[in-house]
Amino acid sequence: VNDTAKSLSEKASLLEKAVQCVQGEFLQEFSSYYWVQLEQEHYRRQIRQVYMTLFEIHFSLQKWSALIEAADKSVRHDLCFEEAHLMKLKALEQTGNRRGVVKHYERMCSLFQRELGVPPPEEATEMYQRLTYRGR
Repeated sequence: VNDTAKSLSEKASLLEKAVQCVQGEFLQEFSSYYWVQLEQEHYRRQIRQVYMTLFEIHFSLQKWSALIEAADKSVRHDLCFEEAHLMKLKALEQTGNRRGVVKHYERMCSLFQRELGVPPPEEATEMYQRLTYRGR
């Protein structure tokens, strides 16, 4: 393992430890207060950024199972975290798991429709269509 890969692996390990500290929404019992909502959004953005960095590291090191696991953990905290869903689809595609891509895409469709009233991201739909078309 070269020094860059080792350094990235160490950074990923530290980021994983950091997100393990997240224990739900900040001051959830006081969510009706506007200032708490602002703080919650601030921490949500920070956690998303940590996960995005973690996704990038796993992707660059081609650690697909670690990427899938990180994406799954991130959506437990942030159900509609679009980038997490996309990264999971990309990792599933890289492992050749077409069935997993189709299953996750279908879950995304129902989740985004139910929670946000919108279709899944265009990039996810394009990936799904590319894989299902290639498989015929």
